[in-house]
Amino acid sequence: MPAALLKRAWSVVQDRKTRKLSEDLRRLIIGLSNILEADAARSAAGRSADALKSAIGTGHAEVFDFAALSRVLSSSAAREGLPAGRRRRVEALLSVLKSQRFLPVPGESERHALHERCYAFTFGSCADALAAYRERLPKAMELAKSIAVAELEVAGEYREDKHDALFKDFGEGNLGEEELSHFPDYLVCLPAARLQAAETDRLMEMLSAGLPVKILVQTDDLLEESTIARDGHFALGMRAKQLASMAIGLNDVFVLQSASSNLFQFRDRIMKGMSYAGPA
Repeated sequence: MPAALLKRAWSVVQDRKTRKLSEDLRRLIIGLSNILEADAARSAAGRSADALKSAIGTGHAEVFDFAALSRVLSSSAAREGLPAGRRRRVEALLSVLKSQRFLPVPGESERHALHERCYAFTFGSCADALAAYRERLPKAMELAKSIAVAELEVAGEYREDKHDALFKDFGEGNLGEEELSHFPDYLVCLPAARLQAAETDRLMEMLSAGLPVKILVQTDDLLEESTIARDGHFALGMRAKQLASMAIGLNDVFVLQSASSNLFQFRDRIMKGMSYAGPA
């Protein structure tokens, strides 16, 4: 039950958190596509009789002389299209925005397939979550950079002499808190029995590094053998106390301890932890 409840709370918060980024991706994809389509419409091929007829559609096609319209447009249209450098940049941006796997984009025709190819952000171990975060970080940086450049392109404000150098070393190997805040958080749910030394090290590494992670550690043994005396004496929730103390000692980690029977009463605190900008 605790894992199911935390996953539901996490899902609600992530949907709310990534909604703006999803809408921004959709808007930028449309804007960049319009730039290329407008350039194609100004080209010789775009002003051909067949292309004009296709653009008008069949409803009123019989009332136009498309050959004459093509001659008029060809004689009056500007000869220059998109500079080659800008075309390559816009096409590269579109490729990144359309192929990203961090979240689905609303309005996509293949929505179900898109959900299937999106990254998973729920894990059963800290080691797996940390490996996934490290593997995806370059892609996250590429997407954040592409969004920033696309905003300028769609607004017609990108200047190669100014912005090429600015975006050359974007991120410098990492993403800032602002950029990370728009990406989904990683959720790890694991029983305390699986929290051996190596796994505990990965857990503390993620917390201390301030990674966007929410971790549930479920302890089922109320009484555990003391790790100090080792003489058959038992301590009350020893492992949970040690783990919570280590996490609290990091100062910027949201920590919540509760019996599973009290999780419903703590629902507001759970949502606050899931919404926390740092690790929890």
